[in-house]
Amino acid sequence: MQDNSTQTIGLVGRNALAAAVTRQARVAGLEVIDGTGARLVLVADAAALEDVAAGLSAGAIVVDLTAGDPARAEELAKCLAERGAAFVDAPLHCEHLGRFPAEAAFLCGGTQQALDVVTPVLGKLGATVVVCGEVGAGHVARAIVGAVAVCNRLITLEGAGMGFRNGLIVSDMGAVLERCSGSNSGTARVLPAIAEGRTTADMPLADAAADLLLCVQLARRVGAPALIATQAYSQVLAASHMAGPDATLDDLRGLVERGSGFSFT
Repeated sequence: MQDNSTQTIGLVGRNALAAAVTRQARVAGLEVIDGTGARLVLVADAAALEDVAAGLSAGAIVVDLTAGDPARAEELAKCLAERGAAFVDAPLHCEHLGRFPAEAAFLCGGTQQALDVVTPVLGKLGATVVVCGEVGAGHVARAIVGAVAVCNRLITLEGAGMGFRNGLIVSDMGAVLERCSGSNSGTARVLPAIAEGRTTADMPLADAAADLLLCVQLARRVGAPALIATQAYSQVLAASHMAGPDATLDDLRGLVERGSGFSFT
């Protein structure tokens, strides 16, 4: 029997993330309503989380699609549980929302009961759905994925810059790296895009810096090393200030170009 209570989702937020989710949900045949009047409430604006949680009744499930602190997720989950509601952290990692759901993943944390309801609905949106563990685990995984993705991009751009200055062709470097142990998300997507003059991301550079900062903070809490993430955070934060509020991940190439006095194009 079809569970009609999950065919309608409430959506909180009026940003690019909310627009991408709404578009894909309607493609999947889901009804999307603005606000909290559904059993499943997807939150695309982190600033609204507390207000949403405060107004929910028993039986509702809040699904946080934004990157955030796992400690905050645990607190919200406890507050909701006291009222018979549930919380799932399912932050989306997607460097190009304009192309969602391609190369996108929901990283989920929550109770098994809540996840059994939430993950099939998220799966209808087309992105990969990964269950990471209990409440907060999705945010931890999202911090790791975000940090690794940015670091991969940086080292790929630096390597490509060095090769370019030494006479190599960007497309050739991409082809070679994709066939060796140096292969990563940067060599798969960034280098071909540079060679072909395409964009690879619409993620704000400031958000990438925030991803790195959260990774560093979580590492410090447990005494884990975060030397590379710390260095990358400083570089990305500086680049976001220099490039301005409209800068995206693609503008990281400018950091390498300015540092070496050349342009890939």
